Amino acid sequence: MPAVGVLTGNVAGDPGAQMRVDAFQQGLTDRGWIANQNYRLEVRWPGPDPARQKLEALELVAAAPDVLLSTSTGSTRALRDATQRIPIVFVGLSDPVGTGLVADLARPAGNLTGFSLYEHSMSGKWLGLSKDMVPG
Repeated sequence: MPAVGVLTGNVAGDPGAQMRVDAFQQGLTDRGWIANQNYRLEVRWPGPDPARQKLEALELVAAAPDVLLSTSTGSTRALRDATQRIPIVFVGLSDPVGTGLVADLARPAGNLTGFSLYEHSMSGKWLGLSKDMVPG
C-alpha cells in the first residue's frame, strides 16, 4: 500500500495546523485516495523543537513512505537530513532559497520540491501595485 509521511512544524493541539492536515487528507479523498484503505497516512507533530523534528523525521523515514510532506523550514531541513532518497514536498515555507534548502525554486534539485508562501523578488512589484491603487 502506498504511504505518505507528514512532518509538521506544529504541535498536535494546533487547530489551524490540524485544519491544514485535514484539508490535505480531504484533497486526497476527493481524488479517490482513502486513508488506510488504498494508502497509509502517517502524520507527526513534533512542534518547533529541532531535536524532536530530527527524531520524528528519522522515524518517518524508517517507515519507508513513498513521499514525504513537510510544513515548515525546520521540518523540511530535518527530512532532508534524514533522506536523500524519498521525495520531499514542502509547503508554506517563506524562503526555501534563502534558508539554503534549495538552490533555485525553478530547479530545486535533489529530492526536494514544493511551494513557498511568496516570492521575495515580487515584493517590489507589490509595492508598485499598491502605489498604483492608492497613489496618495
